[in-house]
Amino acid sequence: PAPPFGLMSLAAYLIREGFDVRIEDYIVEPYSAERVRQVLSEFRPHIAGSTAVTMNVKKALAILEDFRAVNPELVTLIGGPHATFDAEGMLTHSHIDYVIRGEGEITTAELLTAIESGRSAESIKGISYRKNGRVIHNDNRPFIENINTLPYPARDLVKISKYRALNFPVNMMTSRGCPHSCIFCVGHRMVGNRVRYFDVNRVVDEFEMLSRLGFNQINIVDDLFTSHKKRCMEICDGIIARGINHTWSAFARVDTVHEDLLEKMSDAGCRNLCFGIESGNQEILDRIKKRTTLDTCRSAAALCRKSGIEPMASYILGLPGETEETVRKTFAFAEEMGIPYAFHILAPFPGTEVRIKSAEYGISILTDDWDMYDANRSVCGTGGISPEKVNSI
Repeated sequence: PAPPFGLMSLAAYLIREGFDVRIEDYIVEPYSAERVRQVLSEFRPHIAGSTAVTMNVKKALAILEDFRAVNPELVTLIGGPHATFDAEGMLTHSHIDYVIRGEGEITTAELLTAIESGRSAESIKGISYRKNGRVIHNDNRPFIENINTLPYPARDLVKISKYRALNFPVNMMTSRGCPHSCIFCVGHRMVGNRVRYFDVNRVVDEFEMLSRLGFNQINIVDDLFTSHKKRCMEICDGIIARGINHTWSAFARVDTVHEDLLEKMSDAGCRNLCFGIESGNQEILDRIKKRTTLDTCRSAAALCRKSGIEPMASYILGLPGETEETVRKTFAFAEEMGIPYAFHILAPFPGTEVRIKSAEYGISILTDDWDMYDANRSVCGTGGISPEKVNSI
């Protein structure tokens, strides 16, 4: 758990555009019907919105339903990865008025301005809504070309001290986008295949500010922090030049790390790198478009250890082509790597290629109960290993 980065980023942009914003953070604040009534009485909002990933979308819908029940005049919005790729499903719920698809800052500000002035939303890109009983999907909004125009996240709108007291990390982002197209991930569709970068000085400024907040660790939550080697080196040089002494972690791919980069990252305080290795079977890696090799995985782990950075690995069971034999090989490979690792179970989220082309990949989807899409239990079958067997491993 970490402060809700997406909401803080959206809130900061809306505040700059002149809107009054409050964040209700139910990660560290208990949710209750009484709290809903209190918020609506004290803040008196005209609009309530929630973000959601697949595994918590039903909770987000229920919360917005509670808000609407107390104030039937409230306009409701929902955004985030699940809503973006299941907008039709979101609008089957009568208490949802608008879906914000993709990056939310500009779209939400334009929609709020239209609502405030009583204008039609027909020309606003990136939204879905109902009109005369039909669901309307306006054109997609292009990705924000220059993300440096966005303000720093409004961390002052959450009780950040509670996260610190609970020994949770604090997050920051240095880029948006992922140049890869793994079939189980919506990242490249949500924020684009072209990586857009925050300026190095801005990144180091924010890192320095976060280093003073008393958190044990800063997590850089870019989809792929190491996508641009030269820029990573410059960020590390900036941290070192300012004498900032703070531990941090990031996500990386095994084919984007090199000895000199890892040494520089270690010198700048990086202590953990998380790699999505996914499988110990080359055939499966090729099928899911991972475009990595097992030898590259071994090399990346060895280079991290040599540089003083602890590598961590994430694996997915139940990928297309999975059998009991491939599972055994993946477990053996995870042990061979000799680094901390965790296993998840494939959850074909809306928007992923593996869901869109499930028949082509030999995947049978067993349920659309989104509460079950927590990556800890089987919600699909591969034909080569039963869901029950995967769950029992």
